[in-house]
Amino acid sequence: MKQKKDISDIATIASCGKCLIIDNTVEDLEQYDIDSMFHRSNHKVIVDWPDKHKHFYIDQYKPNDLVKEIGRKVIDKIREYDKEFPEQYKLIYGAHEIRHHENTLGGIAPHSDRGHYIGVTLFMNQYWNKDWGAWNYVYNDNDGIDINIPTFNRTIVLYAPRLHGCTPVWERDKVRRSLQFFVDTVE
Repeated sequence: MKQKKDISDIATIASCGKCLIIDNTVEDLEQYDIDSMFHRSNHKVIVDWPDKHKHFYIDQYKPNDLVKEIGRKVIDKIREYDKEFPEQYKLIYGAHEIRHHENTLGGIAPHSDRGHYIGVTLFMNQYWNKDWGAWNYVYNDNDGIDINIPTFNRTIVLYAPRLHGCTPVWERDKVRRSLQFFVDTVE
C-alpha cells in the first residue's frame, strides 16, 4: 500500500486553513489537446448567478473524456496528501473559461462550495501574465485574502466551506481556462 505524503511536502497556503496548492499536478498535461476541452461544440451554458452576482460571467463546457481523465489524475494526486479523503466519493467534472466582456465582468463572485468535500481548480493556460487578472482569491483565517496567479498545471484545493472567487479578466483579448472538480462524500 502506498504511504500517504505529509501535506508539508507540497506548497500550501499556510494562513488559509485547509487549502492546498499543488504545482505540476499532472505529469504529462502539456501532451493533452487542451483546445478540445474548450471547443464551442462542447459549450454548455453561461453560468446563471444569483441576482446580486448577475454582473459576473463565465463560460462552462460539458466535460469530455479528456477532462474526466485529467480529473481522475488530479484526484489521485490529492489523495496522496489528504489522509481524510473519503473512501466513497462522487467526482463532478467541469471546464470553465473566464474572459473580458463589454457589459459583464469575466470573473467569479465570492462563494464557498458549501455541500462539497472539496472544490478543485486546475489552471490550463500554458502562459498567463498576472497583469491580465483572473486571480484566484481565498479568504483566510486571519481576515485577509490570499491571492494566487493562474499558473499552468497548478491545482488549488479548497476544503469547503472556504470563501473564494476569481477577479475579472482585465485584458479584452485574454481567456483564462481552468478545469473544475468537486468531490462529494457518498455514504
